[in-house]
Amino acid sequence: MADKQVRTTRVMFLAMLLLGLSSWGCSIGYSAPPNATVYIDSNNEYLAPSCADLMGEPSTFRAMARGQMTVSEAREKGIPRQRECIERGGFSHSRSLPGALLQEFGLLSDRWNEDGSWNW
Repeated sequence: MADKQVRTTRVMFLAMLLLGLSSWGCSIGYSAPPNATVYIDSNNEYLAPSCADLMGEPSTFRAMARGQMTVSEAREKGIPRQRECIERGGFSHSRSLPGALLQEFGLLSDRWNEDGSWNW
């Protein structure tokens, strides 16, 4: 009985090790969903909430924004994403394969909620 437990533990350890090694360097990318809320700046470009400091003090972000809409609405209206916010990763992120699996099982949260609000 003890030999079976030791053998099972070894197999599990090797399987986890192989999964970790095989996913090294692999990442899965995620983009803002169409219903994610974004803000329009004075240049008529849209920004993610994480880029609020590009419009001045974060406390005045919503007051300075010209409007709020979803990503899909901004795209339909032809409003471009703010370039610096793109470069900062405001609209996307990536996870390693193990991280993506943990996210799928609900053990890690996504950047966006189901309703389009952001997890910041």
